[in-house]
Amino acid sequence: MNAEHLTTVACERCDVAGLPLLARERKPNVSDARLCWGMDRATLEEDLAQAERHIAQGQEQIAMQRRIIDALERDAHDTVIARELLATSEKKQAIAVAERERIADELAALD
Repeated sequence: MNAEHLTTVACERCDVAGLPLLARERKPNVSDARLCWGMDRATLEEDLAQAERHIAQGQEQIAMQRRIIDALERDAHDTVIARELLATSEKKQAIAVAERERIADELAALD
């Protein structure tokens, strides 16, 4: 193990101050930064509201893509690309939902 593979997490507010971590095993993430930098409730609430908006937009996009697929099938058109786009939208939606849950968990941890 050499020095360039180590990352030091140092924070006045955390109990992990100065703890060396292998960068390839675990890199600091946004949640770490929020905890270490004292992300306030208002900012997390704004992030949660934005996540909710993204989910609502994703639901609309998925519904529209399903309507497009239905119309293509009714007219006997190829739906391969439309279905691929739907699958991509559904994956993005799952990521957005997971992000919303992560933010909600951070807010709950503040209570």
